[in-house]
This record gives sequence, C-alpha cells and structure tokens, in this order.
Amino acid sequence: MNKKVIISFVAVMLAVSAFALAPSSGKFGQKEAQILDTDTWIDVNKILMFVTNKGSFAYDQGATLHKNDGLYFPFSTLQDIEE
Repeated sequence: MNKKVIISFVAVMLAVSAFALAPSSGKFGQKEAQILDTDTWIDVNKILMFVTNKGSFAYDQGATLHKNDGLYFPFSTLQDIEE
C-alpha cells in the first residue's frame, strides 16, 4: 500500500512538472521588447535607481544624467547628482 502511494505521488509530480515547463518556441515564446525604455527610474527611500525593460537595473544605459552609473544613495535632487 505504501509503495503504491509513493509511486502514484511521483508519477503525478512528474506529470505536473511537465506541464509547468515554459514553451520553447512558437506563439508563446519569449520575445524582446519592441521599444527600449532607458529613461525610467525608481525613486524611493532616498534611492534613485534606473531600470529598463531590457532587464538591467542600476545602470543608466540612456545616459539620461550624462553618466553610466545608475544607483544613487542618498538621493535628494537631480542637481546633487549632476554636480
């Protein structure tokens, strides 16, 4: 009885994990963003951090502040960063 339950449980877990896999290609495959957004930032708790829809964070890819770094702490105003 105990062996049957274990075998059934393992079979169900394997079947569930097979359906949980991401599609490898086709209609639902992962695609890149059509437009690269480099001017978005998070401004919370005296932290200013750039984020993009490409997946990078804490890096100013668009050189919005004319610098490459994208994480500023403590942050109060943009004039402090530009100096």
